[in-house]
Amino acid sequence: MDISTLRRKLLAGSVVGFLRVGLAVPVYLVLTPIMLNTLGTERFGLWAFSTMIVNAFNLVDFGLKNSLLYHVAQLRDNHGAVSQHFMATVKVYLILSSSITFILLLFHRVIIQDLLYVPAYLFEEARFLFVVTVIAFSVRLVVIPYQAVLEGLQELSLSQSVFLGWLLIYSAAVLIALVVWPGIYSLGLALLVSNLCIVLGFYGVAKWRLPFLHLAPWRTNTGELRSMLKYGIGIQVAAVAIALREPLYKIVLAKAYGLATVAAFEVAYRLCTQLASVMTTPLLGVLGVSALLSRRHDDLMRILRPLLVYGVIVLPPAVMFAYTFSKPLFNLWLGQKGNEAAELFPSLFLGFAIYYSTEVFYKAIEGSGRSWYSATLQVSVLIVQMSLLICIASLSWSITVSLLIGFGVFSLSNLLMFRRCYGRIDLGDCFPLFWLALPTCLYVGLFPVQSENSHVWAFGAYLVLHLAMLRHLGISAQSLVGEFRKVGESKMRQAVISS
Repeated sequence: MDISTLRRKLLAGSVVGFLRVGLAVPVYLVLTPIMLNTLGTERFGLWAFSTMIVNAFNLVDFGLKNSLLYHVAQLRDNHGAVSQHFMATVKVYLILSSSITFILLLFHRVIIQDLLYVPAYLFEEARFLFVVTVIAFSVRLVVIPYQAVLEGLQELSLSQSVFLGWLLIYSAAVLIALVVWPGIYSLGLALLVSNLCIVLGFYGVAKWRLPFLHLAPWRTNTGELRSMLKYGIGIQVAAVAIALREPLYKIVLAKAYGLATVAAFEVAYRLCTQLASVMTTPLLGVLGVSALLSRRHDDLMRILRPLLVYGVIVLPPAVMFAYTFSKPLFNLWLGQKGNEAAELFPSLFLGFAIYYSTEVFYKAIEGSGRSWYSATLQVSVLIVQMSLLICIASLSWSITVSLLIGFGVFSLSNLLMFRRCYGRIDLGDCFPLFWLALPTCLYVGLFPVQSENSHVWAFGAYLVLHLAMLRHLGISAQSLVGEFRKVGESKMRQAVISS
């Protein structure tokens, strides 16, 4: 696979990913009020508990999905080795899904009655939903290795297409269930059917594009498993630290400020994560590409550079938009109840922008095989944020300061570590950051003297100035697409050599 092909695959994956994520948001906005009105408050809350089961499955995979992706990218030309690593992962996932399913089903009564406090008159519906959700996601867990192999072979567009198909099937199944037989039972069946479809989707795509993969658990040996776990444990520790950030913040805030602040934080934080997932869609394939090109520094730079420029184009205007229009938009969406969330959102969004500004570096470091770095950094950032939040909890700006400082440490560490790992790659002069920062600094400086009536015009003028500066420097959406579509003009055009 030459560099031009790799670029095209990454671009195709980003396009399909944008389509999937862009469709998921309106689907969520449409289905939520329909389900809420149809089920009622209590049964809708019961339905919401199913996400807890999903999170339980996501936090016990020992980082094997990303580990398999990393190993497949490095061994892509050795189909035998890829197949062995695939089977080692399948074997572990079979054991994990079976064990988790057995434990959850064994203790389902305790979980439903004593942990979730479900009323007795809803117990039968809760038990049905619990069992169906456990079975659906335990089956889905087994096909994750297929997804990892596809993405490790840079077939991100196929992986995202399967998820797009699942989203459409799930949406249609839920709507049909609510019309034909409204209730928890029909929604549980819709969930089961849609997850069976995603299993069939990945299996069908794998049979089509990966004919060398065969399900033969008895052919595995401990060597591949040790290699997988060595890399995967670091990824898993990092994932757990990331997952703990939100609940730990809520626990501290509940004690310091009460449930009203927790609710505001929930709305603002959740919206930040949703928007971040949309904006960072082009970065989905960075881990696999970095693993593939970890020893080809010049080729890796040619792939990473447009992704860094993408962040420069998108993030500053997005942050300025959040600071300018959060209050009126939140008021339109949630009314007066959303005022506290509107106050929190701009600062939280700024923190996420700082975090994702170096996500390319972070994934490239992971792609070099340093999963221990991910674990160390995420745990350290979590400790810094929690320590600051607890120490200054009495101050009104404690949430903002702790989040910004923690994410600032994250980005600074990524910059330093990237230089250490890829010393020959100089991405700092890809664009004159000083000139690009001028429109944003000017807008921030004039913001306090703007009236609310002038915000639309002022932001429009800032956006025009920002885009004009980018155009003057030769940076545009067209140039990014052109970067990915370049073919053969550089001396570096050659086959990508795997490790």
